[in-house]
Amino acid sequence: MADAQNRGVLPDGRMSVREAAQVLEVTTETVRRYTREGKLPAVKVRSVGLRMEWGVSPADLEAFRNR
Repeated sequence: MADAQNRGVLPDGRMSVREAAQVLEVTTETVRRYTREGKLPAVKVRSVGLRMEWGVSPADLEAFRNR
């Protein structure tokens, strides 16, 4: 699991906000704004222990990039 976290991929296969920001070449705050505005779907997922983190599916990120 540690290896997946280093890549920014969450245990369920979704990308972390940090990884999504790198792919989109924007800041993490911009990705968070896109999710708040409903432009980029994201869900809360458990990353380590009880820690929750926003996750973006690779398919949703690709669809967002191609808009």
